[in-house]
This record gives sequence, C-alpha cells and structure tokens, in this order.
Amino acid sequence: MTHSQLIRCLLAFASITFLGFANSADLPEPEFTIRERNAHTGSNIRKDLLWGSSIPINRTYGQLTPEQKAVVHALYERIEPGDEPPFPADGLKPILEAIRKGQSKLLVTGTLTLAADVDSSGDVTKVEVYDNPDPILTKFAASVLMITKFKPAICKGVPCRMQYPFSFVMRVQ
Repeated sequence: MTHSQLIRCLLAFASITFLGFANSADLPEPEFTIRERNAHTGSNIRKDLLWGSSIPINRTYGQLTPEQKAVVHALYERIEPGDEPPFPADGLKPILEAIRKGQSKLLVTGTLTLAADVDSSGDVTKVEVYDNPDPILTKFAASVLMITKFKPAICKGVPCRMQYPFSFVMRVQ
C-alpha cells in the first residue's frame, strides 16, 4: 500500500471509528457507543463517552454481518473478493476503551491517525503515526495497538501481512 493509498484509507476510516464526532454521508449512520456506567449526580442520563462507529465495537470480524464487513473492506483501495483485512481479535471495544481512558486523563483534543502493521500471525509489528495531537497519547495508543492480537488478513486463502488503519477524533466535553 502506498503512502497516498494509506492516507485515503485512513481518512475513510476516520469517519467510521473515532472518539468524537464526524460522519461520512457514504456510510451508515453511527449506531454503536460506549456510555458512562453511572449518570452524573442529579441526572438519570448517562453520557456517551465514545460514539461514531458504524460497525459494532464489541464483535469480532467473524461476528460482523456481510454489510458491516463491507464497511471494513471499503477502507482498503484494493481487496480481492474472498480476501479479508486484519481485524482486532476481540473486536474494537478493548482498544477504544483503553484509548478513551488515556484521552480522559490527558484531555487531548484533535485527530490521532495510526496504521498498525499486522503480520500473518496476527501480531502488530509496527505502528505508523500519521496525525499526532499529543506525543504522550500517541505513544500510549501505539502501545495499546502493539499488544493487541489481531485476526490476520487473508490473501488468496492464506494469512498475510496487511495494515489496519485507526483514526480517532478526540474532544473534551
């Protein structure tokens, strides 16, 4: 994947998975969120802490519907029929929760855009940084990705190396 292809892929992904707000008209309306455990004093309303994902954050790739898998496939400029991109083995929720918690401590705003190189065993070998709102949060997020196990990509029926893009738009409420 060339640098410009990866940037286009990451920009597309920015509207799918993020902490904050933004939406692409080409994608389904965001419907999956993480909410506070308890409402603030004096309120029965739990605030959304993370929102904007067009795919379920608590499902593995195998649990996604064909339509949801198509959303993931759309992130890639070229993916052959029958091939699969890498995907977090336990779904997106553990990654998003960890980064959300880090962001809530650091109170960082801005866009964090990363690409995880996932090898044929599902291990992350390298994380490339494309947009960096804060060096501490970026290092933390890259560390989270480095310890995350992935379902490896499938190319022509066999596990292969492929990048997985992450983009998070963060804001302080």
